[in-house]
Amino acid sequence: MTHSPANTAPFLKRAIPVLVALMFAGCASTRWPKQHGDLFSELSTGERVHILFSSKGCFHEYTYDFDFERGATTTVRITSPEGSPGHPRTLTLSPRDISGLDRLVRFYRTHSGGGCTTVDDIIIEHFRGGSGSSMPATATEHYRDASRGTHDLPGVTTLSSLAGR
Repeated sequence: MTHSPANTAPFLKRAIPVLVALMFAGCASTRWPKQHGDLFSELSTGERVHILFSSKGCFHEYTYDFDFERGATTTVRITSPEGSPGHPRTLTLSPRDISGLDRLVRFYRTHSGGGCTTVDDIIIEHFRGGSGSSMPATATEHYRDASRGTHDLPGVTTLSSLAGR
């Protein structure tokens, strides 16, 4: 069978809308519905956010799991797969901490790249309703930051500062 532009045109007319729909469906399922919203201060009671944070540089390498949950207060349970001293631990977050975490997420959402040898890898998962670990995440974000820019921003609560408390 010979392929000519006349033979492929009907196929492309049907395929392009399907591909566009699949592309948007994939993007919608891996991004937050409100990209520049305040993730932590807008958590409703019973909602949960899990962050896997890894940082690797010339003189360090560590990973932490953060489980944020909104109840009467917002708390975070911090664990370290490496079994760091003092972990696991649970902290109650202040309004200032929550505002600083919102600023941190906004930074990750709007900045990319960097040229530093220290690279932070951040995976954020949002869970609505139910607190079981078997519940699937309703949204996931993934960022890689080599800018070290979060340490220079006023009012930001960094994940490494929470882990160090």
